[in-house]
Amino acid sequence: MLKTRAKTGVFLSALVLLLLHFSYLPYVLKSFAAALNLMGTFELYRAAGCKSKGVPLCISMLLGAAMPFFLPGIPQYRMVVAVVLGLSLVAFFPLAANVDVLTFQTVSVAFGSSFLISLFFSAIPTLRMSQYGLYYVILMVLTSVITEVAAYFVGRAIGKHKLSPKVSPGKTVEGFVGGTTIAYFVILTVGIVFSHQTNTPIRYGVFSCYVLLASVIGQIGDLAMSLIKRAAGIKDFGRLLPGHGGVLDRFDSQLFIAPFTLTFCTFIQHIF
Repeated sequence: MLKTRAKTGVFLSALVLLLLHFSYLPYVLKSFAAALNLMGTFELYRAAGCKSKGVPLCISMLLGAAMPFFLPGIPQYRMVVAVVLGLSLVAFFPLAANVDVLTFQTVSVAFGSSFLISLFFSAIPTLRMSQYGLYYVILMVLTSVITEVAAYFVGRAIGKHKLSPKVSPGKTVEGFVGGTTIAYFVILTVGIVFSHQTNTPIRYGVFSCYVLLASVIGQIGDLAMSLIKRAAGIKDFGRLLPGHGGVLDRFDSQLFIAPFTLTFCTFIQHIF
């Protein structure tokens, strides 16, 4: 399983690097976000056991595909993203505490609707179009990937205390803390080297705050998708990515870090 995950991880890394290289082109990341919305919406409907519902599924998929191209032009779009993200994070904790009595329908309405997924993934191309957008997208990717990898290996090595056994039995407190700690120091080191090599000013206090918060929010996003799977009674959202599952399994942390990064650099403080 680990070998399969590694092979898929290499493929995804190559894909991400290719997308970043051509992300200056207007429709590259918008098309990628649209593809994520399409696949994520289909996986969500399948998890609910209603993928055969032709009209609702088609409407949801069409809206998801259109969002990255049209949403950024809507007034106060970034404020909508910030508010929906905040409500989603607040909703997670009472839902996680009552996972035994939840149905999939309850969770999907509160947390994982196709609209919410499409709204959040659409933050990626919007973020890229902002000032220093490429740097923010790279920072978002590094934070999510390093946190996930570090949390996985720290949890396997020394994890003893379950983080949320009813939602995701494999995750541990040690993995959660270790993932965020390692991600912080690795990304801080990368940031210092990058700043010196390119003469790009970095506000290190703001930078540190962002990395720590983004790492935690990414892991909450992972748990949020696990909560939906737990309520739906499934192990994975799909089998598109061998060893990883579906789009919502692989991009669960990015689903939450992307809108957080957009919110952070819009309403809180710029890092660069």
